[in-house]
Amino acid sequence: DGRVACSDWEAEELTSRQRRYAADDAYFSLLLLGALEALPDVEAAPAEEVPAEEPVSQLSFQPGWVEAGIVRKHDGFWCSLCNKGPILNGEVVRSHLDSKLHQKKAQPPPPPSLPPPPPANPAIAPSPNDGEAASPSEDAAAGVAGAAETDPAGAAP
Repeated sequence: DGRVACSDWEAEELTSRQRRYAADDAYFSLLLLGALEALPDVEAAPAEEVPAEEPVSQLSFQPGWVEAGIVRKHDGFWCSLCNKGPILNGEVVRSHLDSKLHQKKAQPPPPPSLPPPPPANPAIAPSPNDGEAASPSEDAAAGVAGAAETDPAGAAP
């Protein structure tokens, strides 16, 4: 209980809840120690050899970080996509790159949607061919006929 943990532990006399809390804390810590001591030892994996001209620190860029938007500033790494930083540890950078927030911002924006087609113009009558392409001679004839219809003098070309 958080209220007991933050209660007045300097009081002249502890409450029964404080005494129970302290006893449980000691008991479970002892159980945890026994469980940890029962675990087998693990040998550390051999460290990879790093050339002397490339010292590695926790603030060394790792492959792919620049492409993912990580930049180095005077106070540590920053994510330029999320404006998060300073990040002072490589594990934290990797964790940030795996986060949902960063993944969402790292995705390219969706392509712009096309505008809807213009509404049909009722003044334009459908062609007699019902959607078939007109031949070049029909196009020429339509152009000549259209010119004669619009020519105020009525002269043919």
